[in-house]
Amino acid sequence: MAMTIDKKSGCYWNAIVAEFNSNTASNRKRTVVQCKTHWGGCKRDISKFCGVYSRVRSTWSSGHSDDMIMEKAHKWFKSENNERPFTLEYMWRELKDQPK
Repeated sequence: MAMTIDKKSGCYWNAIVAEFNSNTASNRKRTVVQCKTHWGGCKRDISKFCGVYSRVRSTWSSGHSDDMIMEKAHKWFKSENNERPFTLEYMWRELKDQPK
């Protein structure tokens, strides 16, 4: 779905909900409030992980692979968030190089 960022918030979220609801079962339809709330939680956790990942990268030393850095970032995130793991890595990978 091609979305532009110049839409007013209401139109933007209505388009998001319409797209979501057109691609999901009828018993899983969502409202604008539900989608915005879900995105807010995802955005919060992704931002937290971004910060943790940046700190881990800054401690990077020669010989550490990208996998080792990611593993360490997951451990730090979990230890800083009441032992709750970061489960949105797939979203983070899509969003990490996008402007805020």
